[in-house]
Amino acid sequence: MTGLPDFFRHHAHDALVSTNDEARRLAEAGAPEGTLVTARRQSGGRGRRGRDWHSPEGNLYASFLLLPKCPPMEAALLSFVAALAVIGALDRWLDAADAQLIWPNDVHVGGAKISGILLETVPRGEEMALVVGIGINIRHHPDLVERRTTSLHALGKSGATPDTVLVDMASGLLLWYERWRREGFAPIREAWLARARGVGQPIVARFGGAEIPGVFGDLDGTGALVLIPPCGAPRRITAGEVHFEEARGPMLLAINANNTNTKFSVYDGERAVGEWRQRTSAHRTGDEHAVWLHQLMAMEGIEPASIDGAIIATAVPQALFNIRRLCTRYLNCEPIVIGEEGCELGIEVRATPPVGADRIANTVGAGVLFPKQAMIVVDFGTATTFDVVDEAGNYRGGVIAPGVNLSLEALHNATALLPRVVVEKP
Repeated sequence: MTGLPDFFRHHAHDALVSTNDEARRLAEAGAPEGTLVTARRQSGGRGRRGRDWHSPEGNLYASFLLLPKCPPMEAALLSFVAALAVIGALDRWLDAADAQLIWPNDVHVGGAKISGILLETVPRGEEMALVVGIGINIRHHPDLVERRTTSLHALGKSGATPDTVLVDMASGLLLWYERWRREGFAPIREAWLARARGVGQPIVARFGGAEIPGVFGDLDGTGALVLIPPCGAPRRITAGEVHFEEARGPMLLAINANNTNTKFSVYDGERAVGEWRQRTSAHRTGDEHAVWLHQLMAMEGIEPASIDGAIIATAVPQALFNIRRLCTRYLNCEPIVIGEEGCELGIEVRATPPVGADRIANTVGAGVLFPKQAMIVVDFGTATTFDVVDEAGNYRGGVIAPGVNLSLEALHNATALLPRVVVEKP
């Protein structure tokens, strides 16, 4: 084939079971670095995790034999080299911002998969050969239930052929491979991150049957994805998959302990999925909180292990120790406590003495529901509070009055003839 760099020795086939299998056979027979195997169609193409790779004629199926002369863990970084080669070839046909790289080694266009990469090692004597298998949807793409797919022809690029894309991809692979050999992974990592989807955004990392939501924080120097969970330290994900469409907000436990009741609410993102109350008691232990809460969560089908973080607002400081213990011991997260140092809510609180956590939470909530509006927030609880919020959402001051039930009870107890009045929902 004309246009291929001299580095490659091209073995072109009409049909194979798998180009990776043929490249492996050639590697075991002593084929040199740069051996390139292509097929017009495959009968047993495969992707990562043993998945079938739809392989009709009209798409590109190619496997490259490389001899990286390094440990297998370091050689695995060549999947990022291959991804850069693929996206460079696609850029000839698409706008530069259209194609995006998906950790660890897929390429998407408009959220639909267009290419996949599969690396396989081949021991041969004292050295290790690496087969880099690449599939690109040129003319066809499969109709899958579990994920969206696309092809260059589906994107209106009917002039693209497997041969034209192969030349650009092979040239890019050689360029990035040589740079990796000279300079290491750093420039590869920088270039990959520049085209990666989801950096700094919510994702769901799936591995080993587990799902962990968080924010795509970084790609570290070993190729691991750095996931920033809602609660706890960043985690290094070394294997698995990243999902975006199904990315959800964190499962948050919000606890509001006031003078009469303590309310426990579980939120999946912004949606409340469970809500329960109990009498506030400073003497209820963390263990007792856990037994009570776990039973109620189970009735709603909520797993305690799914809780990613917790936030506490309390007007009863004596109750905080045991509520915090519930979170740290039984939910495996350090809760955010409104009013404590390090809890940043994005508002100014202009009041002396300090304002209760419940009133600060009311201020934040009012600003979210009614942005850029000055308002008075009234909260009917054990006490009735009236708090002033300015147009910027900052707390400007307020007053506290006896609550409705407290006033009625006091009036009944202080008089001889007035009956006790119970306030009920009409």
